[in-house]
Amino acid sequence: MENRDADVTTDVELDQSDTVNGLEKAFSSSSENEMVLECSEVFDIALVTDFKAMLQQAVNVEKPIVFDATTVERIDAAALQLLAAFFIDAEHTQTHISWRNPSEVLCSAAELTGLSEVLHL
Repeated sequence: MENRDADVTTDVELDQSDTVNGLEKAFSSSSENEMVLECSEVFDIALVTDFKAMLQQAVNVEKPIVFDATTVERIDAAALQLLAAFFIDAEHTQTHISWRNPSEVLCSAAELTGLSEVLHL
């Protein structure tokens, strides 16, 4: 988790239960400037519904979204499709999305499925 002195934590109310099926629901950083979403080690179809709900909450906050994908060790096609759809929608709504430390597994899976460009990896 990266803390910068210039960041000011906001009191944004989001669903912050500890985990749902192993999916981290809390934002690792909520600052005046961005929302950081932590991706779990295993990001697969079992987590897609919960992750989609979390993405919808993040968009409603109207801040740039940063995915911290440092710990992703396994990702399946369903998760990649969700991320791709989210990135495409973000372009239409002018929501800024970026990555922080995307794992080699994530980058390889995106390349293998032809989604690297869509996911900006």
